[in-house]
Amino acid sequence: MSIIIRRANQEDIPALAKIKVDGWKDAYQGIVDEDFLESLTYDTQINRFNDGEDSPCGIVAIDEKKGEVVGFSTFGKRKDLSKGFPKYDCELHSIYISSDRKGEGIGKKLLKEVLKQQKVSGYNKMLLWCFKENIDTIEFYKRTGGVLLGEKEIEIEKMRFVQIGFGYEL
Repeated sequence: MSIIIRRANQEDIPALAKIKVDGWKDAYQGIVDEDFLESLTYDTQINRFNDGEDSPCGIVAIDEKKGEVVGFSTFGKRKDLSKGFPKYDCELHSIYISSDRKGEGIGKKLLKEVLKQQKVSGYNKMLLWCFKENIDTIEFYKRTGGVLLGEKEIEIEKMRFVQIGFGYEL
């Protein structure tokens, strides 16, 4: 398996939308309300990317042999340092992997590149949040050196969730 990492571009948006929507429906089943998950569509996500509501900026993992996007990550400067952990100056917003490609090391490869790019950009510590019930994701961040920082409560579409925060030294 040969995976290359490159910057995301406009042509990637349909593949990113599919990976994100399928990822939510797969990872959050039993965590997020079923009606909400069923309401997620590729077209809506494409529009969210195109309208800037949801940033497609970041990096993508490409299966070199097949020439297809198999994962992506978004990251950058933290928007609000007042919400705890002020020494963490950048944030990992997301990592999504095609459901049929999980367990192949693609997420690890994306995370490694994110950490490298954040450091090159002059950041020192990276923060990320994931759903407390998403055990596979929590285990991934623990295995890759993430340090458990704490919890916070969030609201999505009138549903309340607890998220776990992890930190990485760059």
